[in-house]
Amino acid sequence: MRPVADALANGLITLLGPDADWRANGYAAYREEHQRRCSWAPVTEAAFDAAVAGIDNGHSAAIIATGED
Repeated sequence: MRPVADALANGLITLLGPDADWRANGYAAYREEHQRRCSWAPVTEAAFDAAVAGIDNGHSAAIIATGED
């Protein structure tokens, strides 16, 4: 699964460019220095989810992974 994830990530980085603006829900999210807390914000109805979104070069992309227990 890791080679697939790497290929997907590399394709998105190439598409959006090195100056893309990225956001994520939860602990993967960028934290401002003055903001020490980071909470999880669900984007689906699944028990577990993770989302990453990027925008630049006239394109936007979202990656969402879900799981159930």
